[in-house]
Amino acid sequence: MQRRPDFTRLQQDFLNEAVKLAKCNHSHVVKVREVFPEGQLWCMAMEYIEGEHLADRVQRLGVLSEAEALGYIQQIGEALTVVHQNGLLHRDVKPTNIIVRSHKREAVLIDFGIAREFIPDLTQIHTPYLSHCFAPIEQYQTVAPRGAYTDVYALAATLYFLLTNRLPPIAPNRATGTILESPQQINSSISDRVNQAIVKGMELEPENRPQTMQEWLESLKEPPVIVVAPINNHLQINNNSQVNNNQQTLIKPSRRKFIQTVGWMGVGLGVTVTVGKLITDTSRKQSTSPKKLSLQTFNFETVTVDAKGTITNRRNGEAKSFVEDLGNGVTLEMVQIPGGTFKRGSPEGEVGRDKNESPQRQVTVPGFFMGRYEVTQAQYQAIMGTNPAHFKGEKLPVDKVSWDDAVEFCQKLSQKTGHTYRLPSEAEWEYACRAGTTTPFYFGETITPDLVNYNGYYTYASAPKGQNRRKTTPVGSFLPNAFGNGYNAS
Repeated sequence: MQRRPDFTRLQQDFLNEAVKLAKCNHSHVVKVREVFPEGQLWCMAMEYIEGEHLADRVQRLGVLSEAEALGYIQQIGEALTVVHQNGLLHRDVKPTNIIVRSHKREAVLIDFGIAREFIPDLTQIHTPYLSHCFAPIEQYQTVAPRGAYTDVYALAATLYFLLTNRLPPIAPNRATGTILESPQQINSSISDRVNQAIVKGMELEPENRPQTMQEWLESLKEPPVIVVAPINNHLQINNNSQVNNNQQTLIKPSRRKFIQTVGWMGVGLGVTVTVGKLITDTSRKQSTSPKKLSLQTFNFETVTVDAKGTITNRRNGEAKSFVEDLGNGVTLEMVQIPGGTFKRGSPEGEVGRDKNESPQRQVTVPGFFMGRYEVTQAQYQAIMGTNPAHFKGEKLPVDKVSWDDAVEFCQKLSQKTGHTYRLPSEAEWEYACRAGTTTPFYFGETITPDLVNYNGYYTYASAPKGQNRRKTTPVGSFLPNAFGNGYNAS
């Protein structure tokens, strides 16, 4: 067989690109196992992935839910970001080049057969191989700049297909008058945010698209809703009726120790999710998530007590919330937490404080959403299908939940609701607990069993001894803080 005159150059190009691809070490990029010579040819051995590609998945199931589709697109977008950082363009992103691993919702980008090196801001001539409906206009042109925005178009077109089960029009046809029908016109359940991101990512002219994959991914993100972290591994009541979190026993209920012995609280979120711009402006159109948020105002009473536990002030408050339907009559209410600035930690001289609560420092927290109450056993059961709690009762908070369980709960809650749920940061947690107060507890200088559920045999400040219930109580049994959150050691 006669070799092409440019055989040596092509082999060197292949080797260079194979080495670059091997450096793209990412869980959602097919792995290069080995690069080796075979006779006069350089060869590349790649990972075998068992699963189905997204085109088959759509053919089998029909249009995917927005939450599922965005999960795959986020994974592949992050993979392409790494590919681009290593100086490569994929140039053939499409549903048949994305495989979902068997028994996992984990997408992997494959088939780098026409991947090419690119140098930003340099006009380059690439081979004209492409896939119609997913290739942008510049891939049809002999001399035209390529960049990360080239793969942005293809990934946006892939998302278009996943959510509509329709192939978008070919780019050159669009240039001569064919209209790109917005995905929301085909599938009305697509959110405004995702619809706009797809259309922007598929702008015909490259300069009108997001210029980097990360920029486009940011446009897909929705404001997170926050579900509280499990504070300890297990909530147990021992024979002495002291709360034990496998790390410390509550002897003196200082503010911090009180917070850490509550169990796992449903002061909810993601979700970001996933993280993105948080919903804080209730006057804006609430259509930035897969399900439009309908905020409702609710009223509540909160109190302040002195060092003896006597109520010195009662006041009415109001907050906004929305409700997630978890099915079978089970709901999860999420409260809007306004953004603000607070001093994290505790002042020197505060009774029962720990050394690691110093020095105090000012922290600014953007607005977010949190669950109005602890996560109940009914809510946990609706999402996880199990109930690990020791004290049984649908309206009782779930206990005996591990950190990994809580992470999984957030993930499954995200999949079910279409919103992105996550665990809160330490700053978000403390900020939500304080609710604008500077006293040891959000209701004042001390705690009593009338305000929270704990072992009242042990006192703080000048408060008298009280009862020890020796069990959890239904959520909402105690007065909330000034943000309307009722997480108080139910």
